[in-house]
Amino acid sequence: MLSNTLNTIFLMALTVAAAPAAPEAQLETRGDMKNCDNTNTNYGGAYADGSGTYVKSDQVSHPWKGGRIRKCWWDYFLVSTAAQDDPWQIASGKQYCAKGGDCAVSSLTGQQTCQSKSTTVSADVGLAIEGLGTASIGVSTTNEKSKCNTASDTSQCTWHDGGCHVVWTQQQMVEQKGYRRQRCNYGHGEETQCMADWNMRTPTKKVNYGCGSSCDDSNTCGNTNGKPC
Repeated sequence: MLSNTLNTIFLMALTVAAAPAAPEAQLETRGDMKNCDNTNTNYGGAYADGSGTYVKSDQVSHPWKGGRIRKCWWDYFLVSTAAQDDPWQIASGKQYCAKGGDCAVSSLTGQQTCQSKSTTVSADVGLAIEGLGTASIGVSTTNEKSKCNTASDTSQCTWHDGGCHVVWTQQQMVEQKGYRRQRCNYGHGEETQCMADWNMRTPTKKVNYGCGSSCDDSNTCGNTNGKPC
């Protein structure tokens, strides 16, 4: 009797061990994926749902549907991060240098460059995106709460030729792109309801200084008034 009981327990253990693992939840999407920015149109962006790096979620809501309170929220994904330089801009007035001595500008104020981002990206989500992407390319964005940066280093340019000079500056920016999606659970599992792309540009701490221009030189567009190309 004891032997039969032990055999039964052993066979049950083998059956449990051989049972297949529960399948992982699959990403469910609508067949007619809508554009979150205009739900009258379908999403025509370049990104596949679930691609990129997940950043965070926000804007949880609880709509009433089908006689029950449901749950919806927004997910944000980062797809690309790249550093790029803005066009050169004039940053000082004309500096007339006397012959035979060192000459430098006494004050320098470049054009203020600030962060720009899609209106759908909140400040909290923007900080998360910024922190996630910039580390991957080894740059540091501005520490200013305003997310703006202004060239102001007067020590970058020194002349000895007795000529007339102006200083040009070039702000480095980090451009990040990705998408957001709305996810809802209406009682049949989570589904993506719509998708829309976002972009964000943030100034870094790096500014290039151009010291070789005379007062009459221009940038590559022929502008002599400091306006970008």
